[in-house]
Amino acid sequence: MEAGVNHTRSGRGIYDGWLQKITIASQIEVGREFFTRPVLRTFVTYAKWSDRLRGFVGGVPRTG
Repeated sequence: MEAGVNHTRSGRGIYDGWLQKITIASQIEVGREFFTRPVLRTFVTYAKWSDRLRGFVGGVPRTG
């Protein structure tokens, strides 16, 4: 599991806001040794950012 909070501010005051995220990962492997292959990994991430970063984070916003 990984969690994080970042505060971002541009030098010119164009944007200022927070980004919060949490990622959960699991792994399934064939053997118990360190270099055993193959390994199947899955990741799930949830992220949320403040409205002041709208249009600056995550690409072009969709409408409708």
